[in-house]
Amino acid sequence: AHHDELPRGHRLHVETCGTLEEILLGPSHRPDGTANLVGALRRSMATTGYSDVKEFQRVDVVVAPSSSLAGPSGVIATTGP
Repeated sequence: AHHDELPRGHRLHVETCGTLEEILLGPSHRPDGTANLVGALRRSMATTGYSDVKEFQRVDVVVAPSSSLAGPSGVIATTGP
């Protein structure tokens, strides 16, 4: 729908990277992180030691690609207040 004040973006065609089931639940046939979102969430939670999604949502994430404190992915995860 048209709106006089709010900007609208442009449509862009993107390739299909898999079925909805594959993207959400896996197994992924691509190593680039575009599929198996639930599996990635499970792995991230297991790696960081969080047991439920609510607790995982409260984590502050600082992106520091040039920091010497950052891990191989360039991300430092710290617990929130």
